[in-house]
Amino acid sequence: EHLRLEHRRLEHLRLEHLWGLWRQEHWGRQDLRRGRRDMRRGR
Repeated sequence: EHLRLEHRRLEHLRLEHLWGLWRQEHWGRQDLRRGRRDMRRGR
């Protein structure tokens, strides 16, 4: 049981990591279009 939970946790972390990378790349592209400022100030 413990092993299964651990496995799910690792899987979750991996997905979060991939999602983070994708989002970084995606937002990085958008930032080029319309300056970086508004993202930082959280408008």
